[in-house]
Amino acid sequence: MLVLKFLIVILLIIMFIQDVQSRSISWPLFPMLGLCGLVIQLRLAYPAGEIIRFTLLNLAFLILQYLCVRLYFRLARGRQTKVIDALIGCGDLLFLLCVAFILPTATFIIFYAASLFFILIGWALYRWLRSNGNKHVPLAGLQALLLLIFASGDWLFGWYRLFDDPFIFLFSN
Repeated sequence: MLVLKFLIVILLIIMFIQDVQSRSISWPLFPMLGLCGLVIQLRLAYPAGEIIRFTLLNLAFLILQYLCVRLYFRLARGRQTKVIDALIGCGDLLFLLCVAFILPTATFIIFYAASLFFILIGWALYRWLRSNGNKHVPLAGLQALLLLIFASGDWLFGWYRLFDDPFIFLFSN
């Protein structure tokens, strides 16, 4: 398990560095990350049916988000707009697909929403402070960094169980 966690840390660091530096991520990193996440889920004794269920729910959530974004730009621009590659990078989508295989549904949705919120606020602040910077948000790389921070909080400090939904319900009382 320690080797898997170390490999995930290395993969997330590489993804972050590649996306921030060159706005692209080597494609073999995505299946490696997804596979490591699936193995961790199996090692945590999740039944295969449960992993399939939350993965399908996560993918359905991503499809719904994609359709909403596509509809928004269709209405806002009054014409069909190519969303993938023009507005959202392939790496951003591939990263979210990998994370959909790794995190249980409630955790995935919270990670998705929180990462978008913090990244967009942080990027707006960065652009305000450095007006001549790049306009393109390295979303996948920054989400990889946030996932690394959250996973470190789980693995090093035991603050919560990132790969298990029940920890979320601790905050609901």
